[in-house]
Amino acid sequence: MITDDRVTIPGLADEEPALAALDAHAIAKSAGVRLSVSVWETAIGPWGMVLDQRPESGTCVRRGGSLRVIVSGRPHAPVPEVRGLLLATTIEGLSWLGFVPLVKARRASNSVPAGHIVSTCPSAGTLLTDGSVVALTVARSAEKSPSSVARAR
Repeated sequence: MITDDRVTIPGLADEEPALAALDAHAIAKSAGVRLSVSVWETAIGPWGMVLDQRPESGTCVRRGGSLRVIVSGRPHAPVPEVRGLLLATTIEGLSWLGFVPLVKARRASNSVPAGHIVSTCPSAGTLLTDGSVVALTVARSAEKSPSSVARAR
């Protein structure tokens, strides 16, 4: 539906079932328009689906013009307090909440057992969107210095 340097906006919000945002991007690109995405937070999924668009389907615009879609998105959620929890439990819980856990560092700790979480970045209580990375610092066994080993003998 391309004539000269004008294109017809495709109907991305008209699909049943709703069109995924990734598919909308491919369709917009092949139609010759730039896609911009706004997120409408919904408590119930599915998330990442096209809910509405502007301009409406069938509208003629210049090639390379903008097509804005509104996509369903998961609401912001706070990073939970995970300090002291086992790494495996933390990864499972953060993933279930929609976050992407990433072990950033391992460090010795006298107050947190090895394999447990020392800290997160961002810190507990910070509001993040679905798919945000939560960096984890995990306790490792405290290494004994040569002088403490010699004293123990």
